[in-house]
Amino acid sequence: MRYGMYDDDESEAARKFLREMKLSPRECDVVLGVTLQDLTNREIGENLGLSKRTIETHREHALRKLGIHGTVDLCKFVFIGIAPK
Repeated sequence: MRYGMYDDDESEAARKFLREMKLSPRECDVVLGVTLQDLTNREIGENLGLSKRTIETHREHALRKLGIHGTVDLCKFVFIGIAPK
């Protein structure tokens, strides 16, 4: 685990999947916060020591890289990506 926010097997599987999708480590942290922890941008920022606006920017970049347009689609993408094959 890179930043210490998430520490279970599901989080590690999701992080590996997201890194394969070319997200930066910080973008992965933000996506994991949204999808696995159901945190707000403010809460993620507090956990990572970053501003809410910085988190919003990382989230926007991640969504753009993944070609996704919202939180529900992001959650589906992550959970389908880490589902056992």
